[in-house]
Amino acid sequence: MNILNRLQEDLRQAMKSKDETVLNVVRQLKTAITNKAIAAGKDLEESEALQVIKAEGKKMRDSLESFVAAARNDLVATISKEIKVIDSYLPEQISDDALRAHIQAKLALMPDLDKTKTGQLVGELLKELDGQADGRRIKAILENLVG
Repeated sequence: MNILNRLQEDLRQAMKSKDETVLNVVRQLKTAITNKAIAAGKDLEESEALQVIKAEGKKMRDSLESFVAAARNDLVATISKEIKVIDSYLPEQISDDALRAHIQAKLALMPDLDKTKTGQLVGELLKELDGQADGRRIKAILENLVG
């Protein structure tokens, strides 16, 4: 089932079960995907729709950090639930150990890597892992390994 069909089906189920969190998130995702399709002037492919969902998840995570910093525990709980719903549409994340091993293998091929080129390496790893890890996790592990 492609992502748009899954969103539509989840929207129906959320309406039936009166699950406000899922209903709001699915509506938000469908709106974001529709807006992106209108801006692109064409229907989005599966990978493009997933990119929109990732971007929405990133916005939510940024909001979560702000709410935690501001000690807004009421909003932290709500956003955390919404992030879980968004994550259910994204590919399964690779474990930290597997990610570390992948990065170490990549670093072994690049013995003369200096710290100024780590951004390029993060970009390459993001493409290789194709949604299985986000840039923050990759960057944190890479910085830990490089020093």
